[in-house]
Amino acid sequence: MAGFAGDIGAVLTRQDIYYPSMRTMKAGQDRAHERRSMSTVKNALAQKRGALIHVRSGDMVVEALRQMRDNRVRSVLVIDDDV
Repeated sequence: MAGFAGDIGAVLTRQDIYYPSMRTMKAGQDRAHERRSMSTVKNALAQKRGALIHVRSGDMVVEALRQMRDNRVRSVLVIDDDV
């Protein structure tokens, strides 16, 4: 992808990480979720499915909407054409 020093392989979002609130978590409860939340970013991304969906900044908005609809996602990565 033009304009990036490295390859963008995935995007990590809050929804990809489960970390129960310490206020609601009792001692010894829900340890499996706690271990998962303390995992590496690489492990969290491995749980994701599908490819990274992107559009270019010069694309028409309707193209971004099509990509979101066709891939059943609520957001897309926008790559700046000017970089």
